[in-house]
Amino acid sequence: NHRAAQGHRHQRKRRLSVGHLMAYCTPAKMKERYDVRLLGDLVTDSDVQVTPTGLLTDPNLQAALDDAAAMIDDALHQANRYTTADLATLAAAPDFTLIRLNADLAMGLVYDRRGMGTPEGHRRRMDDANDLLEDIRVGKKVLPVAAVEAAGLPEEFQPTTASRYIAQSM
Repeated sequence: NHRAAQGHRHQRKRRLSVGHLMAYCTPAKMKERYDVRLLGDLVTDSDVQVTPTGLLTDPNLQAALDDAAAMIDDALHQANRYTTADLATLAAAPDFTLIRLNADLAMGLVYDRRGMGTPEGHRRRMDDANDLLEDIRVGKKVLPVAAVEAAGLPEEFQPTTASRYIAQSM
């Protein structure tokens, strides 16, 4: 049905609602990927390290995770491959790629928040994360959503002002 196909395309291109935003990586998963002592030092607003338990509810760590998730959502939206329902599915049960991407981007944001340069060891991870984000944005990497995987790669990519800004700020 032609009308149904048009509706489906329109749904795919619809902008994500702000209410969807949910980090793909939780503070607990972040603790599994990074040294809790380093995280505790980087997210504190005082000279007292945030404890491993405190990291689970730390607003600075959660803000970094949420900001990184927004970067991922922007890339997914620009790929013109994912509906809001697809993103909700991904957020409800993120795969390891999304969790790692969210964690690595958030760690870079945590370093930036402290006004510190990103150490060389993490710089490599940030570069890999940014490369993966770009592959998602242009459709070279397709995430595990059945309808999207079946559809294949996009025919074209149209950068937005937000994508140009994010690319310049990295």
